Amino acid sequence: MAHFPFFPSFLIRSGSLFLIRHQSKASFVFVLSTLLLLQMGASTASAQKSWATGDWGGGPPGWFDARAEGDYGASGLPLADLTIAIPYRNLIFIRGNNGRYRAGYRIRVVQYDQHHRDVRLKEYDGAVVVANYDSTRDTTPLKRMVQFPLWLPLSPEEIKGKEARQIYLTVRVELEHSHRWGQRDLSIGVPRISSRRLALGDVTVYRAQSPQLVAPVSDVLVFSSEGIDETRFARAPGRIFDLSSGTPYLLVRVYDLRQPASTDSNEVEVEAFAGDESEPRWKKRISVPGGRKENEVLLRIPPSALARGTNRLRLRLGDDVRDVEVENFGLDPTSDRQWKANLEVIEELASKEEMKELKSSALGSRAALWMEFWRRRDPDPQTSGNPRLSEHVKRVSHAREHFRDGGRDGALSDRGRVYVKLGSPDSIESQTMLQNSNAEFELWHYLEQGVVYYFRDDDGLGHWRLVWRQEN
Repeated sequence: MAHFPFFPSFLIRSGSLFLIRHQSKASFVFVLSTLLLLQMGASTASAQKSWATGDWGGGPPGWFDARAEGDYGASGLPLADLTIAIPYRNLIFIRGNNGRYRAGYRIRVVQYDQHHRDVRLKEYDGAVVVANYDSTRDTTPLKRMVQFPLWLPLSPEEIKGKEARQIYLTVRVELEHSHRWGQRDLSIGVPRISSRRLALGDVTVYRAQSPQLVAPVSDVLVFSSEGIDETRFARAPGRIFDLSSGTPYLLVRVYDLRQPASTDSNEVEVEAFAGDESEPRWKKRISVPGGRKENEVLLRIPPSALARGTNRLRLRLGDDVRDVEVENFGLDPTSDRQWKANLEVIEELASKEEMKELKSSALGSRAALWMEFWRRRDPDPQTSGNPRLSEHVKRVSHAREHFRDGGRDGALSDRGRVYVKLGSPDSIESQTMLQNSNAEFELWHYLEQGVVYYFRDDDGLGHWRLVWRQEN
């Protein structure tokens, strides 16, 4: 192996090594090294251009995660609590003289107004050091939490009585010794402050870690400064619930901005509305203890409170009101009707043996069998959550909304079944078949799978049928 001392050190990365095969002709080495350097220059320009346009630079979407939640500082001014998670194996580690491995990073947070003008920027530097190479390939994420002070054109007194607004943030992560970086666009709501100097924070959706978890008798848990027990409750990745994989909970934050905080308890009213209905189908009043600047309350939402489809949960604290949308995927394993309907949806995903076991399962074992079915399809069982199950829930919800065939469940229509199995096609060709005809057709192309689906609506009334399927 030939050694080239002029090669920059960042060409050697954690888990990646650029090698050049030895050739006798010096011109070959010169051309190859020149091409590499030109490529690096091009990627740098691309990264700079991508930052301006909001695209990714140097790494695919998903190599880091970020979330933001509203908070209040000691002075009563709003903050954004940001949590950034980067798996160790996605960092760039450099081995030091002491034999340990170090990876540095920079987090840049930008706040925008409603006209997308940046109004505040802060940067946070950091590094992680590990003892051996194996640790650099770990899937466990590095978690960095920062508090970003929000800029508001109004004072807290002026905010009182005004409707909640959105604050837009961009989180950019840059890695040392590399051109790899990426960004996440986030938003949080700024709640109104009630006449009693009270405020509701961002409402977060959680689920019980185990379907068999018995909810507390009161269905309300008040947390101290230790926070939520993550062995029992997990933050839901979205607003869509699959009731078989855990009972839904809402994490409600109540802020007392008085100096000092009152020791009196505060009443929060929670109502659940189905779709656009004006009358609540469920309501509950919870008492939040006083004496602290911030209180966190975890409230169990009974499955009967959530209609199938979109639901609106309204929280009220004095004259501070906050709404959050929750979509009920509709799978309740205790309901024979919902269980059978769900098994129809996964027919093309399951083997004959799996379907036989699921169809013959006893009532008490359904939830465990359902989770085991998806555990076998989890791309990374070592991490919390199951992205394949979450993706399935999103696909079914999308199919039910967009691929309804008359009164038929959209996830069971011909187009819906393909979408649930393979997701969004890479491209769709659609056209009316004849000038004086209502008939239409669609060609769905899936490049990775090498397959094309041909759907036709003969009468133009939305009755799409799969006519043929072609593998390339």
